[in-house]
Amino acid sequence: MALNPGGGHVRMGRYRGVANLEEAMRTVAGLFVGGVAAVVALKLLFGLVLPVMGFFFGLLWLAVKLAVVVAIGYFVYSLVRGRKRELEV
Repeated sequence: MALNPGGGHVRMGRYRGVANLEEAMRTVAGLFVGGVAAVVALKLLFGLVLPVMGFFFGLLWLAVKLAVVVAIGYFVYSLVRGRKRELEV
């Protein structure tokens, strides 16, 4: 046993719950590969999918604005048409 600077003893030797160092390294390597895969997936998500979604939401917003302008135009047209009928009679 080695002395810890804090005053307690540090257990030196085999890892607890791990049969050997090769198994521990295999576990660490698996976690590393999973982390790299997650980073690549997030890069794809933020680099490709979100801009495409933004483009489609922009088109949707443009369609909504155009619909509002057309609705206002139709409302004004219906008011003018009604007054025109009153003047003709």
